[in-house]
Amino acid sequence: MLKRSNFWIRTWEKLQWLRRTPTFPFSTCGKNESFSDGTESETEWERLLKPFDLIELRKSLNKISPFQLNKLLELPLDVSTSMELFQWAGAQKGYCHSFDVYYTLIDKAGAAGEFKIIDRLLMQMKEEGIVFTESLFIMIMRHYGRGGLPGQATRWLLDMRTTFSCEPTFKSYNVVLDILLAGNCPKVAPNVVYEMLSKGISPTVFTFARVMKALCKVKEVDSACSLLRDMTKYGCVPNSIVYQTLIHALSETNRVNEALKLLEEMFLMSCLPDVNTFNDVIIGLCGSDRVHEAAKLVDRMLIRGFAPDAITYGVLMQGLCKTGDLRGIELYQSCKGCIYYHVVQHSDSTNRRNLFDRGSGSIHYVRKNLG
Repeated sequence: MLKRSNFWIRTWEKLQWLRRTPTFPFSTCGKNESFSDGTESETEWERLLKPFDLIELRKSLNKISPFQLNKLLELPLDVSTSMELFQWAGAQKGYCHSFDVYYTLIDKAGAAGEFKIIDRLLMQMKEEGIVFTESLFIMIMRHYGRGGLPGQATRWLLDMRTTFSCEPTFKSYNVVLDILLAGNCPKVAPNVVYEMLSKGISPTVFTFARVMKALCKVKEVDSACSLLRDMTKYGCVPNSIVYQTLIHALSETNRVNEALKLLEEMFLMSCLPDVNTFNDVIIGLCGSDRVHEAAKLVDRMLIRGFAPDAITYGVLMQGLCKTGDLRGIELYQSCKGCIYYHVVQHSDSTNRRNLFDRGSGSIHYVRKNLG
C-alpha cells in the first residue's frame, strides 16, 4: 500500500502543471454572501482532476475504471509514468483493461519510439483475449515509418496474421506501400503487391499507383507500364495520377512516343492531365528536336483551357530558337517579363528552385542567342 501511495503522489506531482493554468473561480453572490476573492475556491482544473487524486481514489470502491484510465493516459504524461498508471490499474481486483486503453498507450509508446514496449503490450493483449483490429496495426506501421524503420513495417503484415489472428486488408498493404516509398525503399514495394495478390486480396487504384511509382524509381518502366494493362483484371480504372506517373517516367527515359500515346489515352479516359504532365512531354519532344510537335501540343493545351507556365514557354522558346524558327523570337517578345513574374508568384519555396533551373534557364539561353 505504501508503494502505491508513493506512486500516486509522484503521478499527482507530475499533473500539477495542469492546475497552474489561471482560471476564474466559480462563486455566487447572494443576499447573505460576500463576494469571494477566489483564494480558497476550487478551480476548474482541480475539479476535473479531483477523481484522480490520491485521497479520492482511496475513497472509491473501484479505484479507477478503464474509461478514467484512458482519459488519464491521453494527458501529456511521459511513457514511463503512463506505464506505471497502466500497471497499477491492472493490479486492481476485478479490473480488466479495455481496447481503448491499449490503443492509447501503444500510440503514445510508438510516438516516443518505444517499440519494445509495443511488443510487450500486444502480447499482453493476446493473453487477456482482447480482439485485435486492423486500425491498431496500421497505427503501429505508421509509427515505424515515422521512426525511420520502413522495413519493419512490412513485418507486421505477417505478424498481424500469424501471431495476432488479424487478417490484413488492402488498407494495410496500401499503408505499407506508402511507407516504403516515403522511406526510399522502392525495391521492396513489388514484393508486397505480389504477396497481396497471392493472398487473394484485391488491389485498388491507389495500390497500382504506388507500385508503379516504385517501379519507375528503380528504372523498371516497362514493368510499370505492363501493370497499366493489368488494372482492368482487378476492376480498377486508371486515374490521372497513374497516367502522370508513367508519362513522367517515359519522358525522362526519352520514350516520347509512348508518353504521347499515354497522353492521348488520358484524354480518351476523361482523365485530366496537369501542366506538369504536358511539360514532361514538351521537354521530351524538344529534347528530341521535335519542336513543332511540342508547339502543337502547347496549342492543344490552350484550346483545352490549360495555362502554360514558365517551364512550358521557356523550353519551347529554347527549342524554337535552336531550330531558327522565328516564332521563338515572337514568343519571347510576347512573354518577356511575365515569365519571371510567373516563376516568382506562382510557385512555392520547394518548387521555385526547379522552376528557375528549368524554365528560367531556357529563357537565359534564348536571350543570349537573340542578342
